[in-house]
Amino acid sequence: MRELDPEALSVARDTTNFSGPKRHFLIYPIGANYRTLNIVAFIPEARHKDESWTSQGSLEDLARELEGWNPQVRSIVETWKRLQKTTMKQALYEHEPLDKWTDGHLVVMGDAAHAMLPHQGQGTGQAIEDGVTLALCLVGVDAETVQRRLDLYYHLRKERTDRVVNTSREAGRVASAANPEKRTPVDLDAMRRRWQWLWKHDVFKAFEAEKDKYI
Repeated sequence: MRELDPEALSVARDTTNFSGPKRHFLIYPIGANYRTLNIVAFIPEARHKDESWTSQGSLEDLARELEGWNPQVRSIVETWKRLQKTTMKQALYEHEPLDKWTDGHLVVMGDAAHAMLPHQGQGTGQAIEDGVTLALCLVGVDAETVQRRLDLYYHLRKERTDRVVNTSREAGRVASAANPEKRTPVDLDAMRRRWQWLWKHDVFKAFEAEKDKYI
């Protein structure tokens, strides 16, 4: 981030989300001493032209998409262009959560069970919660009890992950609203409550509360 001008640097030191019509531009620092800036631009496209869900994007194209935006955003993109010409381009796909996570002794977790949009940063977190929960459910398992334990795993995770999938979709639609200036004022208390249930879930307590019904 040393290459940024002082005005752009002032916003780059914090997590900042700039919104425009049907798109938004998220920046946040990573690493020690603000040395690296992560940039994620959510831009609509009529159709993703590449078969791969990730491909190479053009910073010139991104700059054109952001013409007329906040000068700080423009400065960040122009600085980025001086350092490199391309970036990673990734398509976002929606998929309804699965109603079944097991088939015999085969079990899925993470995105395979509940692929979600990235607008709450929960994809990896939910996969970790799945893994810990499944491990707890399989302690001491044998051939006779394995199906019951897999049922417990599904029971513990299904409602929560469905909620994360749906609220992640909602968060993306709010962030990329067609008319961002007409959005209602941000309710900070509601946002805090939202992040509490996302971040403060205790998989160990959830397991202890329900295990006697299955084990």
